[in-house]
Amino acid sequence: MTEEMQIKHETLTRALSKMLGEKVIRADYQTGQLHGGTLGDVRLVTGMAKTTGHKELPFRIVLKTQKKWERYGDPHSWRREYDLYMSELGTTFSGSFRWPGCYLAGISEEENEIQMWLEYIDGVSGKALTVEMLEQAALELGRWQGRLYTECPIFLQKLPNLGKVEDLKNYYLHYRSWNAVYDYIRSDCCEIPKHLCEMLIDVDDNSDEI
Repeated sequence: MTEEMQIKHETLTRALSKMLGEKVIRADYQTGQLHGGTLGDVRLVTGMAKTTGHKELPFRIVLKTQKKWERYGDPHSWRREYDLYMSELGTTFSGSFRWPGCYLAGISEEENEIQMWLEYIDGVSGKALTVEMLEQAALELGRWQGRLYTECPIFLQKLPNLGKVEDLKNYYLHYRSWNAVYDYIRSDCCEIPKHLCEMLIDVDDNSDEI
């Protein structure tokens, strides 16, 4: 059983007020672990909120806590999700492709932890996604990236925490040296669909040219 998480009353009521569009003065809640992320602590917070208008409203909201950590060659990656939510990136999404809404977010004074209060979306995620679902997600992601590439929004050039052009190459070369990665996609026990393995191996064989 997951240990119940203690949440500051003021922070919870602020997030709920933003989500519900009414001033929340009290909230009774319980928390449960959500699956999905591997680096952050993601909880579903549910309960009843009481407003200044004496309404009692049910709620479901996601609390994501992210501790500081360091990725190879990308020391600020741990806070990138926060930085992007604080930017104008959300204005570029469409009805068929968007991220969960963010009601409240902050970094601790020591800047070693991020808390984000996010919209709860009831659906399939993680390992439950089918290949067809992943293909649809990749299609929508490609359309979105293509639109950003052609429109070149000015604010993208001002974002301080985007990766450098050479980051992807350096990241690839770093993990390419891992035998576990190199050998797995070439092994008979690999569970990745064969055509995807062949695509990855082809990229690997032609990486210098690419």
